Amino acid sequence: TAYPACLVRGVRGSVPDLTRFLEGLGVAHADLKLVLLRRPQLLGLKVEGNLRATVRFLLEEVCVAEQALAKLIVTCPLLLTLSVSAKLRPNLVLLRSYGVASPERLVCAWPQVLTLSRDSKIRPNVRFLLEEVRVPQEALGKVLSKKPQILGYSIENKLRPAVEFLTREMHVPGARLAEAVVR
Repeated sequence: TAYPACLVRGVRGSVPDLTRFLEGLGVAHADLKLVLLRRPQLLGLKVEGNLRATVRFLLEEVCVAEQALAKLIVTCPLLLTLSVSAKLRPNLVLLRSYGVASPERLVCAWPQVLTLSRDSKIRPNVRFLLEEVRVPQEALGKVLSKKPQILGYSIENKLRPAVEFLTREMHVPGARLAEAVVR
């Protein structure tokens, strides 16, 4: 999306402060352009307020290793622009409530999981896994940890057609399907 305000965002924070901050987290100078092109809104955030709080959350609450931060930021710079209290922490709490034991591994595997809508993506997809695929509740955390992307898939365009193909065309019984998903 267009973000013309990036031309005047130096008012809030300075670009050199931002680049020093990101490089200090291990983001290679060559990757800065990619990060800023993917998320120009970063130019409007304050290093001391917004960005440090998000990094602290990732390190202390998600337990992401410092060495993994740069890859996370380059892969999903959106993480740095979202509110910890309104988006990131509630998503983390929800994932833990589903039995995800090591959220750092899940987030490092697919950082976008923290950016998903709880109401239109995470909860409906979990409900689909539990009710239609019949994944046992106690295995849900394992399934999500192995394949966090499943939370971002469209139920109507991806998940349901796959389940219908396996059960109708391939004659996989529902119990076997759930076992295969958990395995």
